[in-house]
Amino acid sequence: MAEAKNAWIGLWNTIMEFFKSYQWKEILFGIKVGLFIFSLLLLLAIILVLLKSITLNSLAKPASNLKSIVFDKKKMARKWAKIEKKLNTGAEANYKLAILEADNFFDEIIKSVGYEKEKSLSNIIEIKMARKIKNNIIEDSGFLLTYEDTKNFLAAYKVGLEELGAL
Repeated sequence: MAEAKNAWIGLWNTIMEFFKSYQWKEILFGIKVGLFIFSLLLLLAIILVLLKSITLNSLAKPASNLKSIVFDKKKMARKWAKIEKKLNTGAEANYKLAILEADNFFDEIIKSVGYEKEKSLSNIIEIKMARKIKNNIIEDSGFLLTYEDTKNFLAAYKVGLEELGAL
């Protein structure tokens, strides 16, 4: 038992002497230098990725800002005139049809210029109200619509279309 104990103590002393030796210090220094270089390479990779993403973002933003669509104003004006013509018929069914067509027209324009532009409209609240009325027309066949209401809702769509450059 004493021999086993002496063997373990001898092994322990040998290990401790190795860790105190100059040879261990050289190995440890090599590991430190290697890890330092590896850390620098990782830092360089992170910086390159960040620069690449910043460059891509700066290139992408102007492209989306350049999204200006030129509409055929004569064609758009004719389409809008057909919608307004329905208002002047005096028939409630045509009032409803005018609202539905105006909403579809507005949707087409919003899709082409981008949905983010809708939020910047000065009369967004009125347009949202007009869209609720459109939903009421679709969901409730007995929904009543007056000439004045239709005229106001069409005016809201028209202002929005003018601000978007469609009319």
